[in-house]
Amino acid sequence: MNFEQIKKLLEMIDDPVARLEAVMDIGKGLAPIPDDAECHEILGCTSFVQICRRGNSFSGRADSAIVRGIVAIMLSMVDGRTPDEIRQMDLEKCSQI
Repeated sequence: MNFEQIKKLLEMIDDPVARLEAVMDIGKGLAPIPDDAECHEILGCTSFVQICRRGNSFSGRADSAIVRGIVAIMLSMVDGRTPDEIRQMDLEKCSQI
């Protein structure tokens, strides 16, 4: 799912529990991390989280279902973009669902 599809899906769900379940389901769709990807652990998070990059392709992993879903949503926002394009994005504005 791309970010716009995810955003529309979550906007349609009024029940907070159902919304959390949808986020966790989205996380189940994270693609495997390529062997040659450069990965960095996100420090300060209670869960183990890695964001990985190979070229302009991003992937990630997390050991918590809800965090995995959040990672999947964030990656859908930036995947395929260059670092300069990502720096110019207003990610906070994009993420308001």
